[in-house]
Amino acid sequence: MLDAWFLANGRDLDISNDRLGKHRWLTGSERAAAAQAQAEQAQAQAEQAQAQAEQAQAQAERERQARLDVERRLSELEAKLSG
Repeated sequence: MLDAWFLANGRDLDISNDRLGKHRWLTGSERAAAAQAQAEQAQAQAEQAQAQAEQAQAQAERERQARLDVERRLSELEAKLSG
């Protein structure tokens, strides 16, 4: 059994799950637009996650380079003290 309401909307008829039209069914173009918007949002989230990962990787590389620099300077000082 189909339980739906037809509501006049100007020259169009809307289909709704309720008599007041608060739970209106989407048209094919509205569903396509919603799917497109959802896909674009997912793409933006993926790009943001990628950017965050790249930032974290760059930070880790900076920290690694700083650690190597400190180790090199320490080795130079130890060589001066022992030599």
